[in-house]
Amino acid sequence: MYPSELGKLITHELENLPDRYNQLVLDQYVLMPNHLHFNLFIYNKLSAEMLGIYSDAKLPVSTIPMVIGGFKAGVTRQYRKHIRNLHYAVWQRSFWDRVIRNDQELEYTREYICNNVQSWHLDRENTQATGKNERFAMLEEGAMNGSPTGFS
Repeated sequence: MYPSELGKLITHELENLPDRYNQLVLDQYVLMPNHLHFNLFIYNKLSAEMLGIYSDAKLPVSTIPMVIGGFKAGVTRQYRKHIRNLHYAVWQRSFWDRVIRNDQELEYTREYICNNVQSWHLDRENTQATGKNERFAMLEEGAMNGSPTGFS
């Protein structure tokens, strides 16, 4: 898959988030035709100073919604200014986030991000899908049965 002009802009803005915000490290990401997955690490001030990523010239990270909102607004502003003058939304209204609590969850998330490209042919929003994503079907079924993750 090759990114569109919008995809290139999204990648550029995402990779520059740590240059804009203090205490923020971009771990891993994948840009898909209709969505984006990425891991962000947010460190407290002392840890950020020890890692050498803290700077008074950067914006403080107060909340994930602040960072994501700024990222989405910046991409939209740049896209409308330099690529295409749009009057419709570039992004969906909200976003899905998850706190990664341990090394096992981090490894699972990294693997999911890495393997997401290989699952594009199963994506329900891919007009040329050739199958069904069993993991997504399991998550949908679990949600219908009251489990938010699809696992009991």
